[in-house]
Amino acid sequence: MSGRFADAFGTLYLGYAVLWFYGQNKQVEGIDAVVELAMETLLKQNQAALQGLSSNFPIPGIGPLMRAICFPLGNSPYSGPTDEMVKKAAKNITTVTGIRSLLSEGIFISQNPNDRLRLLNETLPKSIAADKAVAAAKAAKRDLTAEEKALVEEVTRLVNQIVQVDVFDKLGVELNETPEYVRPALRHTKFAQPFPSSPSSSASPIFEIPKISEQRVAVAV
Repeated sequence: MSGRFADAFGTLYLGYAVLWFYGQNKQVEGIDAVVELAMETLLKQNQAALQGLSSNFPIPGIGPLMRAICFPLGNSPYSGPTDEMVKKAAKNITTVTGIRSLLSEGIFISQNPNDRLRLLNETLPKSIAADKAVAAAKAAKRDLTAEEKALVEEVTRLVNQIVQVDVFDKLGVELNETPEYVRPALRHTKFAQPFPSSPSSSASPIFEIPKISEQRVAVAV
């Protein structure tokens, strides 16, 4: 029962926090959609907690009384966020908007130009611009201009850089194994090959994600 009480009080606390945050930043572009999604989600969760609490209260008669007080117009007044609410909120936090900038405040982003998070953050507006250029060219049934093509190629290069992964010849206890060592999961299979004679614990370029075509650049970031 204490857990259900905690869930109910926790959602109330979070709801008040969301409303306070909204009151401080209600002029920010796109915040209405995000707050609506947050509040509908919290109301649904609070309702579920109170329903569980009233249905399992150990003292006879208290549960129905709680439901009557908490939900005088019905046992399930809150249905949760709709798909349209989710879509609107997602659009506002995945495009260059005021609410996205506000939610990004306080997040550490390295000064290293090759840092993945920094690259993601800086590539997003370029990717959106490239997407619009490709869509406009397609609608007009024309080729990309030299400037548009350069933008698409730059975004494609950045996306390919972002999605690359590191590969290590050895990890953990394998660092102390002999070159003849074969990982247990690969033994007795066609992939059972010993480690290279000169293993390295640093990242190796032996594996790369396939290059992403210009046509798919809009959905890659």
